[in-house]
Amino acid sequence: MMSEPTKPKSRVDRLVKWGFLIVAVVAAVLVGLLQRNPPLLDWSTDLPGALARGKAEGRPVLIFFHDSPMNETSRQIVKHFGKPASVTAFNRYKYIQVQVGTDVSSKEARDYGVDVFPTLVIVDVSGKAIRQPGFIAEADFTGQFLPLGKGVSGVESPTTGPHP
Repeated sequence: MMSEPTKPKSRVDRLVKWGFLIVAVVAAVLVGLLQRNPPLLDWSTDLPGALARGKAEGRPVLIFFHDSPMNETSRQIVKHFGKPASVTAFNRYKYIQVQVGTDVSSKEARDYGVDVFPTLVIVDVSGKAIRQPGFIAEADFTGQFLPLGKGVSGVESPTTGPHP
């Protein structure tokens, strides 16, 4: 039995193969970009500096404790930060924003009672620390949690207490 000679590949076959290759590369790049940690709005990473600045300027400090690399819950919280309602609240309450990528055994985490990531901590102008461990819905974040930094009277929280 004699084999038939192979036909040269047509131009269309080559274009289809190149098209599939380009689609695969673009898909891989997009997946990689979507899985990386989102930016944190140019937040400071200098916790002592942010606390000193807050005290000097009479402004509350919002501390975002997260693991490094961020887990999915931390990335969900970060998405809240870029939403228009959050940006408005940050500006309204004049927060100094700082992020701390660490682990729960670090001195910073122990100082603020952080035992789960993510945890948000507000240090208000009186030095009182208000913690919000774990996930918080966007509406609660902007409507209930962020206003606590202004020292709203009559607001009680089981995670509120003086900072050491």
